Amino acid sequence: MSWHGAITIVVAVSIPVFLGFIGYWHQEKSKRRAELSERRRVLYESLVQSLIGLLGARTPKERSRLLTEIETGWLFAADAVLEACYRYLAAYDGLCSSVMGEEALDWNSVLTKIRSDADARVDLGTRLSDVFVEMRRDLKKDTKITRDWARRNVDVYCWGIVSAGEHAASEWS
Repeated sequence: MSWHGAITIVVAVSIPVFLGFIGYWHQEKSKRRAELSERRRVLYESLVQSLIGLLGARTPKERSRLLTEIETGWLFAADAVLEACYRYLAAYDGLCSSVMGEEALDWNSVLTKIRSDADARVDLGTRLSDVFVEMRRDLKKDTKITRDWARRNVDVYCWGIVSAGEHAASEWS
């Protein structure tokens, strides 16, 4: 057999092997993307519940638990989602700081402030809408929901978790 024949055989065998490797690599890459997307979806569902639950958290222990759940965002959340979460937490911190005296934070004071201060509700709603938009952009690349639309439609309602009912906050989480 000539060297020309040997090269032909090697090329004829190598091409299907190479194409098979490329197909396998692409399939595995797609699988990893799908797994990461599912992990993020589950994480984002938990983040939404924790961010909203924080508004009605009654005790330091409950706030700490919710903050710890939010901190898990560092593991898999997209950068823009994480940044939006921390802007929301900064607004929440400002709200809490505005009602906190020398003593521990009183959850009734936080709820009263949210219920009575329309600007605080708008600020929290705006920050929350930014979180939602970034989550959508991460999970649904072709989303048509704009930041402006979300800001006009996401609100922190007085009749929701911050309602006057004694059990409103505990029933959410």
